[in-house]
Amino acid sequence: MDPPSILLTDNQLRRVSQLIDYNKGIIKNGSMSRMLYFSATTITTMGFGDIVPLDNKLRLLVGTESILGIIFIGLFINSIGEIIKSIRGY
Repeated sequence: MDPPSILLTDNQLRRVSQLIDYNKGIIKNGSMSRMLYFSATTITTMGFGDIVPLDNKLRLLVGTESILGIIFIGLFINSIGEIIKSIRGY
């Protein structure tokens, strides 16, 4: 007895492959919104884990991005505070 099989068209096979890659966190021809989502979750240190870097070079890049992102967010908040202080005359 032969094992059951499913016949898929080329388009269906491509869509299944894209879905598998999507679930693995692989961005091929990635959308900007997905990349921004990944950066936001990394910088805010939430890191949901649904999108992950696949090799050591990307892991290093993501780590650097998260550290620099936290630093830049702190500098931004500090500059806003300085502006408010100068407006109020403290």
